[in-house]
Amino acid sequence: MYSIATVAGRLGRDSELKYTAEGRAVLEVSLAEDRGFGDKKKTIWWRLTLWGDQAEKGIELLKKGKAIIADGTVDVSAYLGQDGTAKASLELTVYHWRFLPDGSKRDGSEPAQSGSTEDLPF
Repeated sequence: MYSIATVAGRLGRDSELKYTAEGRAVLEVSLAEDRGFGDKKKTIWWRLTLWGDQAEKGIELLKKGKAIIADGTVDVSAYLGQDGTAKASLELTVYHWRFLPDGSKRDGSEPAQSGSTEDLPF
């Protein structure tokens, strides 16, 4: 059983493209999802992972500051922080994404693109 989610926010860093030992492309990027307003505002950080062709196309498009919506499967990893406290990492294996219509810092050259994949790793 797995959970599916849609998250929206701004990318916190440029995407990073790597390849598995088998030569399969995998792209990782972080997304900041803001919730609430004023003094109750908090930021939830997601680690997004894209695979295959979607990863190779995403490296040129998914840059720091871009606002996107991503759909995918959710996973949570628990770990100990450097200070010894318990922490959790929210992860989304993305199967579809798109730019928010008025989303990112535009310079007039932003492509109206989205990505999806049919070759998920599972």
